[in-house]
Amino acid sequence: MLLVIVAMLLLPGIDAIAKWLSGSVSAGQVAWSRFAFQIAFMAPLVLRTQGQWFGPLLKLHFARGALICRSSDLS
Repeated sequence: MLLVIVAMLLLPGIDAIAKWLSGSVSAGQVAWSRFAFQIAFMAPLVLRTQGQWFGPLLKLHFARGALICRSSDLS
């Protein structure tokens, strides 16, 4: 529950920063920086839990993430 509360507080802030940056930085750089920060914030959680988040659908989640990255790159 705490993770959901933190996410709901952070997500609007991330969107506001992205909109503010889009006035001076290209959309591609904003999108890729968002993905880089998401990886930086999630990596300690995944490493600390020793991959308990990985399940049988890991390949599908990886494909979904790759498609989201690609669609952001093309827009």
